[in-house]
Amino acid sequence: MSANLSRDPTEAAFWGRRPCLREPIAEIFKAAEELSSAADGYLRGDLDGCARLVEAADKSAIREWIESLWGSKTANPEQPLYHRHRQVADQPLSLPKKARQKVRMPSVLEQREIVKQWGWHCAYCGIPLIATAARNVLHKALGDRLRWGPRNADRHSAFQCMTIEFDHVVPHSVGGTSDLENTVPSCGPCNCGKFTRTLAQHGLDDPRDRPAKSSSWDGLTRLLKAGTK
Repeated sequence: MSANLSRDPTEAAFWGRRPCLREPIAEIFKAAEELSSAADGYLRGDLDGCARLVEAADKSAIREWIESLWGSKTANPEQPLYHRHRQVADQPLSLPKKARQKVRMPSVLEQREIVKQWGWHCAYCGIPLIATAARNVLHKALGDRLRWGPRNADRHSAFQCMTIEFDHVVPHSVGGTSDLENTVPSCGPCNCGKFTRTLAQHGLDDPRDRPAKSSSWDGLTRLLKAGTK
């Protein structure tokens, strides 16, 4: 992503439209390269080489980037620079749970169609995304060398950052549906950072107004096509 997002709340540009909450850092893309090489190593049967690359991709800078978007405000005092909440007139109100669409997330078949339309990249910040099942293949093979504990801090930073989620562009809590027109692939930090607020309340562009990112990145799904070992 090439956008230079202002960090000065006194500048008009700070409150202007932007594609994502926070521009991704270089370490995320470096980790994606390492995890892609790790997947290739796994497919060759080189589990030790695979594990070393997975461990290298678990970067503290990525953890800090994640926490700046979904962590506590106390521990992340710069978070308002990224969330940039603002009052917007005529925004939909939060609905009682019984009034929301009962289907909370797209089905497996719908998720496949979303990925087919968008590819394996976050519709907001553009980082590479990874299939949950592909992460599970590596976790099963590598055990604790791919950290995946009960707390966020105990989880591999790159996999937590890049494992695919599906975001409601119009939030589910205000009446957004889970159909293909309102659901886009997202990284966890963009999805959780956006939370229940609308695009306008964050000052975000609608990702559906720009073309999907063209890339050969496969979400590490080649691990699934080859079968587990």
